[in-house]
Amino acid sequence: GTGEDGTTGDDTTGDDTAGDGTTGDDTAGDDTKPFSITAKGDLDRSSGIKATVNVDRISAASDHDGNEVVIFQLMKGNEPVSIVALEKDIQSPEGLTAHFNVDGSDNNYWVKVFVFDEFNSDTNSVQTNLAQALELGKN
Repeated sequence: GTGEDGTTGDDTTGDDTAGDGTTGDDTAGDDTKPFSITAKGDLDRSSGIKATVNVDRISAASDHDGNEVVIFQLMKGNEPVSIVALEKDIQSPEGLTAHFNVDGSDNNYWVKVFVFDEFNSDTNSVQTNLAQALELGKN
C-alpha cells in the first residue's frame, strides 16, 4: 500500500496505528519500528543544505537482518528534488549527514529522512519502512 507521504510497504494487515501515514510491514500487527531517526540540530543552510541525523536501533523491537538504507530526500515544497541513499548494517547509534548542492537560502527546500530495508528503483518491489520518517526544515 502507499502511505499519505508516498512511502510504500507490505501492509498485510493495513493498519496505521502509528498515525504517520506509512503502512510498512505490519504483518505481525506490531507497529513498533526497529529504528528511530532523530535530528542533530536544524538544517544547515550556510552552504547549500546539510541535514544531519542520528539513526539508532530500538532495543525493544526485533532486529532487521542485513543492511539498512537511510534515505535523505530533498524536497522543494511537495516535489521531490534529489536523494542521498546510504547503506549500512546499523547495530549502534550512527550519525549520518547528507549534503545537497542547492540554494540554502530558499526556504522552500526541506529534507525528509527514511530508513528502509532496501533501496532500488524497481516499481514492482516493495520496501519496508523501518523507522518513522523525520522531516527537517519544513515550513
